[in-house]
Amino acid sequence: MAELGWTRTDADIPTWDLNPDSSFYVEKWGLSSYAAYHNGTPVGTYGTREEAQAAAETEYLAGVACAPVEIISFGYGHGDPPPAHLTVDLREHFRDPHVDPSFRELTAEDERVGRAVTSTLGIPELIQALTYAVLAFRFSQAPVTLAVGCVGGRHRSAVVATILGQRLRREGIPVNLIHRDMHRPVIKRPAEGGGCTARGIAALRDRGQAALQAAAPAIGAVLDEATDAC
Repeated sequence: MAELGWTRTDADIPTWDLNPDSSFYVEKWGLSSYAAYHNGTPVGTYGTREEAQAAAETEYLAGVACAPVEIISFGYGHGDPPPAHLTVDLREHFRDPHVDPSFRELTAEDERVGRAVTSTLGIPELIQALTYAVLAFRFSQAPVTLAVGCVGGRHRSAVVATILGQRLRREGIPVNLIHRDMHRPVIKRPAEGGGCTARGIAALRDRGQAALQAAAPAIGAVLDEATDAC
């Protein structure tokens, strides 16, 4: 069994095998008796250090197994990221299925979206890395929240969150999966008529120039009055 943060001692007086950051440890009682503890609670007394260590680690790992994981997919375009211990931004580094008009109204619940996202270079490796990251966070025995975001929360983030949740559940880990924005309205991109397109900027410029021309006589009159008053 792996040793997780043990400090060794062979003194023949009661002493501790204790890492201050660890929740499990062994206390030596006399020459041949060892007590295992988990979170300060005795687990039992054993004849050897190895037996006591194994008992404490088993109790510890049982606590790890119960630590819940929450995975939240979201879209940056729909608001700030949710609070999380680890937030992953997929916007810049992974192809967006939204660029294909036939995908825009679909969500991660559609098989075609799932295939498109999982076939994107780097996505399988990312999901594997996130699996290991969540497992590492859970060694604290505390709840873990992971947030995965893309632009709209419909495609990339929702697929990655779903597959990650499936993998963790197969490991026996309790997972609460939340798709915050998957069913919210599709966010229009600049090329689709939303945002600051070149045409939109030109139209705003023309409207601004027209407004200035219309206001010019009134502005001139005010300036004339100010000049006469002086």
